[in-house]
Amino acid sequence: MSRRPFITSLAAAVVIAGCGGSGGSTPNKAGSAPSSRPQTIEIQATDPISPEATYFAKQIEAHSGGTLTVQILGDYPSREPANEARLARDLRAGKADFGILPARAWAPAGVEAFDALQAPFVLGSYDVAREAIAGPAGSALQRALERAGVTPLGLVPAELRRVLAIRPLSTLEAFRGLSIRIADNDTSAAVLRTLGAKPVEGVTAPDIRAQLRTRRLAGAETAPFFALENGYGTAAKHITGYALFDRVDTLVASPAAWKRLSRGQQAAVTAAARDTIANASTLAERDGRDLAQLCRQGVRVATPTEGQLDALADATEPVRAALRAGAATGPVLKALEATPGAGPQALYVPAECTEPLPERIVAQSGPARIPKGTYRVHFTAADFHRLGQFGNEWDHAMISTTEFEDGHWRHWEKPDYGVPVVGGTYRVMGDLVRFTWVPENEIPPFTMRWSYYKGQLTWEPVDVSDAGLKVLFAGRPWKKVG
Repeated sequence: MSRRPFITSLAAAVVIAGCGGSGGSTPNKAGSAPSSRPQTIEIQATDPISPEATYFAKQIEAHSGGTLTVQILGDYPSREPANEARLARDLRAGKADFGILPARAWAPAGVEAFDALQAPFVLGSYDVAREAIAGPAGSALQRALERAGVTPLGLVPAELRRVLAIRPLSTLEAFRGLSIRIADNDTSAAVLRTLGAKPVEGVTAPDIRAQLRTRRLAGAETAPFFALENGYGTAAKHITGYALFDRVDTLVASPAAWKRLSRGQQAAVTAAARDTIANASTLAERDGRDLAQLCRQGVRVATPTEGQLDALADATEPVRAALRAGAATGPVLKALEATPGAGPQALYVPAECTEPLPERIVAQSGPARIPKGTYRVHFTAADFHRLGQFGNEWDHAMISTTEFEDGHWRHWEKPDYGVPVVGGTYRVMGDLVRFTWVPENEIPPFTMRWSYYKGQLTWEPVDVSDAGLKVLFAGRPWKKVG
């Protein structure tokens, strides 16, 4: 969802009509309207709002000169068990045209070579992952996809996968007996077992936070981006300062869907895939920002000593040995391990993660105790893109201002898209705030978790239906200016 639906809904609330998207045809790169109606391609994504998915879609449209539009579909949602493997199978069977899905989905769908990417403590940094996937290992994996009956468009190194848990996981002993949720994958499960933990599969992403809160889960294999998006850090406060492996996203097409595109359109999609792969160079910066945001919410990084990290890696050697011995996985893993720098690595820790835990102001239910006044935050287009928001409304810098006073809030933006001021009432319930609109509009009331420290108000989405609101509230801390 872009900010435009959010703004349009607010416009209706303040009786401002006609500020939705403009009509007419979409200009091409040269600035003139295409002569024929654009062709729409549908891309199935297991995570439709991921930065890689939205970036890929945007680049296809940009490179096509107006001949292609992209619709990202979510028919394989994370709330359904085994959603990723089901999409992989449907792509092999030609039941889906285009797909963006994690590499870990392919082994359960019969493409065993991809299990090599789940080898623990091999791709331990973003630089190593990019170089490894661009080399012989990536070429072998793309050939495996071709043999499986799909057309590979690109392999995109994505987020390094850490473990967020209820206690620090700096040592092998700390893992012992913990129930840790993993994305369904036999090799990932074997990794957790060698560390002494109990891997838990079949838990959908929306259920992880609740199970962490009730301690049915003690941890989850994740990345800072997803921990923020899903609020995992509210229930588990320790994230590893190392990665088990790297998530690699696969961009693919069914052969039939690929053949329906003209040569020029195929070239546009191929160029967009190259751009998306190149954009992986921003991952380390994005990951650092997401981790810093988690730490502002009270999460802390557990960084082992060099000896402790080596011990963790040594414990998982049986998994790597089994993969090296596999006919499909062996050549790929050996190529990955031959990448300069491959092996366990301690990751960068932002300054926010080493500071004392921020003081959380907790109010009782009833009158609000968020410090009243004016709060402001400056967003750049790069901020919006980092948070997975693309489109004309998100391609410009924006200043967001909000006032709180006596249970009422007012909000405005520059540029304002024709909606000067919106707002309503709010009620503080402990560290939760329930916002309502006055007058009511299409966006329902929403709930945020808050903390205030040294003039900064930090938000975490709890029950928010609008993606634009999540960005505007939680994208950056709000600074008190008056």
